[in-house]
Amino acid sequence: ADTGYFDIKLTAINNGCREIETKLRYVYIQPSVSRFIWRTDCNDYRKILFTNKSLGAQTSVWDFGDGSAPYTGTTPPPHTYGADGIYQVKLTTTNGSCTYTLTKQIKVTDPTPRIFSDDAAGCRPFNASFRTESNNPGVFRKYQWNFGDGSPVDTAQGASASHLYTTPGSYDVKVVAIDTAGCRYEVTATNLVTVSGPIARFGAIAPRGCAGMTVEFIDSSRTDGTNGIRNWIFEFGDSTRVTFNAPPFTHTYDSVGDYDVKMMVIDSAGCRDSLTIRGFVRTSTIKAGFTALQEYCPRSPLYFPNLTESDLPFTSLWEFGDGQRSIDYNARNSYRDTGFYTVKLTVTDLLGCKDSIIRDTFVHIKNPTADFNANTFTTYCTPFQALFTNTSDFYYGSKWSFGPGQGSSEQQHPYSYYTQPGVYPVKLVITAHGGCKDSVTKTITVRDQSDARLDYSPLSGCTPLNVSFNAFAPLDSARFVWDFGDGNVTDTTLNSLVHRYTDFGDFRPKIIMKEATGNCVITLVGSKVISLLGAHAKFTLDTMQFCDGGLITTNSDSTTSNDPIVQYSWSFGNGGNYSSAAPTHNYTQPGTYEIVMAVRTQAGCTDTMRKGPVRVFASPRIAIQADTSLCRDDRITYGGLALNSDTATWSWNWTFPNGTSSNLQTPPQQVYRTPGNYQVQLSVVSPLSGCSDSATQNISVHDLPVVTLPESLSKFVGVPAILPAQYSSGVRTYNWSPANDLSCANCPQPVATPKFNTRYTVTATDSNSCRSTASVQVLVLCQGAKVFVPNTFSPNGDGVNDQFGIQGSGMARVKSLRVFNRWGEVVFERRDFPVNDGTAGWDGTYKGKKAAPDVYIYQLEVYCENSDVIRMEGNVALIR
Repeated sequence: ADTGYFDIKLTAINNGCREIETKLRYVYIQPSVSRFIWRTDCNDYRKILFTNKSLGAQTSVWDFGDGSAPYTGTTPPPHTYGADGIYQVKLTTTNGSCTYTLTKQIKVTDPTPRIFSDDAAGCRPFNASFRTESNNPGVFRKYQWNFGDGSPVDTAQGASASHLYTTPGSYDVKVVAIDTAGCRYEVTATNLVTVSGPIARFGAIAPRGCAGMTVEFIDSSRTDGTNGIRNWIFEFGDSTRVTFNAPPFTHTYDSVGDYDVKMMVIDSAGCRDSLTIRGFVRTSTIKAGFTALQEYCPRSPLYFPNLTESDLPFTSLWEFGDGQRSIDYNARNSYRDTGFYTVKLTVTDLLGCKDSIIRDTFVHIKNPTADFNANTFTTYCTPFQALFTNTSDFYYGSKWSFGPGQGSSEQQHPYSYYTQPGVYPVKLVITAHGGCKDSVTKTITVRDQSDARLDYSPLSGCTPLNVSFNAFAPLDSARFVWDFGDGNVTDTTLNSLVHRYTDFGDFRPKIIMKEATGNCVITLVGSKVISLLGAHAKFTLDTMQFCDGGLITTNSDSTTSNDPIVQYSWSFGNGGNYSSAAPTHNYTQPGTYEIVMAVRTQAGCTDTMRKGPVRVFASPRIAIQADTSLCRDDRITYGGLALNSDTATWSWNWTFPNGTSSNLQTPPQQVYRTPGNYQVQLSVVSPLSGCSDSATQNISVHDLPVVTLPESLSKFVGVPAILPAQYSSGVRTYNWSPANDLSCANCPQPVATPKFNTRYTVTATDSNSCRSTASVQVLVLCQGAKVFVPNTFSPNGDGVNDQFGIQGSGMARVKSLRVFNRWGEVVFERRDFPVNDGTAGWDGTYKGKKAAPDVYIYQLEVYCENSDVIRMEGNVALIR
């Protein structure tokens, strides 16, 4: 709306054809035109400020729409509404005859926004979403968000916003909404956002070191103050992932490398956080090693090369075992004293990875000791090649001198030729590592063969005779073959020995000397004959063993050489002595004996022969231990009695007349089924000597007595009965069991008066003490028992026939009484009560109430005095 002249344009269209006509300044609009704007007071949203923007108005009338009095004037004062609501505000302006009314709708309400979040709690990092709601949202043109976590105020987002929280906690969210008039509306939502979750942090104890080390990780994570951490998940960087529920957190790194370690923590609310530290663990490897000459001279510097293997630079610490140390890479040490020393090298690289090597008694500090051997130091053979073996200790260099005119050598094991007899000093000088020396001198003796001799003595005597021999000189590497002329040859390294001659005759000894090279052999033959006299005592026996005693016969087979036997002397070991050539001797006592024969020749030479042992064994002596008078079917115990002792276990053999046998000294018990007279046989053999003995025993087997009784016998209670036992002849005693209710227990036919069924057994014994038994069952019948059961009773309390009970005689007790109604229900039951007890019957009640008059059924069981049971059934009428 406006005032003034206006151009009018008309466009006509017909079938797509158009015609336009424009008339300039064709219409003139006179004032006034009502216009106004309004805004809310920033301090009171119900106070509205109006501004008149009308054109050509001479008068202005304001109607605020709340029933208040209109206001006439161009600019009204601020108008305060009493309540929130929607109001129609009118501005009427006039100019002469023209009037213009403008109506605007004004909403009076508190525009302060409210903050909402559909998801205001979560685990960090948590992206929270917010929105504002207002009673008049269209008035705002700008929002300022403060998310409460220290981040800058956010002015880029509008009525809705989102924010990422990275730290656990509770946060106030504040928003300032600015409307078109520049008014600021501020609102704060207290503890609107709750961010949970831990913050992962960790360290480690010594994360640098040797491959194979175990690293302990230290958790320094921070919780949200509410939810504790329940899981720690470690990725150790070596493809190993482990979930822990509690510390300690350890891992062993077996390989060399740099390892990125990641730890994820999960709290009890399920929130998690992780931290990765690059190259956190670093491992290396180092292998200590060294070498040196292990044998060395004292007071000489010994060099130790370092053979350590390492990927990184390292330091060294040497400990030489003598209190000296060094930190040099390659070390030297001079040992003052001899002995064994343990050397230790400890190496440490830049990461602290450490290794050490200890070589126990690695270095031997000592002085050299010179010594040598030769194939022989004495010889009778020329030319002689002396072969020298260096047996020195602790050396590396040798220098030899072989004697005058024999030259020298620096070989370790040299040789030298000797062509002339003589004595040659040989000297060896050795040098050890470190420069120390030692020497030794030994003598080589080359003898003339004409000096070789064979000497021996004595040259005669009786055999056996010891003869001493001596030949050549002691030779280190020679062997001597001694031939003593009696068929005995000895190959030995001894040039002097003693030989024992056992045969008589003439003997010429000889010796062959062989040097070890095999190139020199010298034979010496004895110049004198050894002549020996003597005899060989020898005899035979016709037997070496007897049982209890016997006669032994000898036969002498002694021999001599030109020196006849002139005397025999025999000893048989039990005082028997003889001087004949072949005596006999009788042994009468058991024992072990040695037989000795000694002979003497005409020249006085003697010899002795011993033979034995001759054994004289005591034969076994036995007897049978058992009863000789038996009853048929008795079990008899037998025993073999040894009447003398022996060191060996005897072999026993029983033969019984019942067809059985046994090889035990105490055989199993025997049973004889047939009466008669028999013989038991027992024999025994000693396996040591073969000596034996036997014994017999005559036995009589008697038949059993016969007892006859019927299988059973019936009687009435209180009526006596004779037990009619019949016996065979010869029965002497009787024994009845049980003895209760019998007239006698040791008579042949007692009288029995039992009240109950009873089995009686009698044992009859005859004159041979043989026994038989028989038994009879006595059946006791219930006779004369009288039972009275009433067929009606009237429980009316008059003391007459008030109970349904049992009466009678000849009965012990009532076993049971049961009463049934016509529907089969048990209305009364009682067990085990006396007969003729007026208080033990049915009193006519059921379940505590009086039973209805009716006919009832009863079942009755009564014990007789002999325990028989009488059963009865019937009807009883209950009358009231």
